[in-house]
Amino acid sequence: WVREVKKVPLQDFVKGRSQADVGALLGGLTQVAISKMLKADRAIYVQKQPDGTYRAIEEKVVSRHSDGK
Repeated sequence: WVREVKKVPLQDFVKGRSQADVGALLGGLTQVAISKMLKADRAIYVQKQPDGTYRAIEEKVVSRHSDGK
């Protein structure tokens, strides 16, 4: 049985945390990298793993057509 891991939008995950702290939680990303992710129009989510670590996931559409057809 696979348990669904909750995804939190990066914009919500950074609330109450410094960008440097978020970068450290995500495996050593720099504050600049976090800032660029927040400014870009990208679907980036953070998931807490069963071992207590965090990872960032970017969702992308892989279709030739922007409407997904």
